[in-house]
Amino acid sequence: MTGKPSFDQYLLTAASELGFPGDAVSAERAYDISLVAARVTVQSGDILSGVLNALKEIPQRYAGGNPNLLFYPAVKIDEFSISQKPFKSTIDKLFRRNVLFNRAYPNPPRDGFIEVGQLYEEIDDPLRTRLICKKPYAFASGEINIL
Repeated sequence: MTGKPSFDQYLLTAASELGFPGDAVSAERAYDISLVAARVTVQSGDILSGVLNALKEIPQRYAGGNPNLLFYPAVKIDEFSISQKPFKSTIDKLFRRNVLFNRAYPNPPRDGFIEVGQLYEEIDDPLRTRLICKKPYAFASGEINIL
């Protein structure tokens, strides 16, 4: 079996295989630009608009119109933020799946390598947000993966 590459070696290889420029800084910049475009699309889309409308209605029914009793911290739904997964974290996820946890490396893992065209389908949280709801005497939190 061939030795597994380090994360830094994989970063350079994966970046070029994913269609990003060959050096890590340029690849990260290109990745960020693509996710900013995706975030703008999501934020202006019908699905998120529907989710936000539903979130605005929930406190009216649950907490008599007082979001302080439902969300922690009390959120202004109009200021709902969407964050993006950092480039290195995305590549690290690929590295773990394709290399680190792959006992058959350099052959593909059971489910196959995550290929260039599958990046946004296989990495389930490049855009995400967090909403924490109160429960009596406890908190429940959940992440919503947007893309």
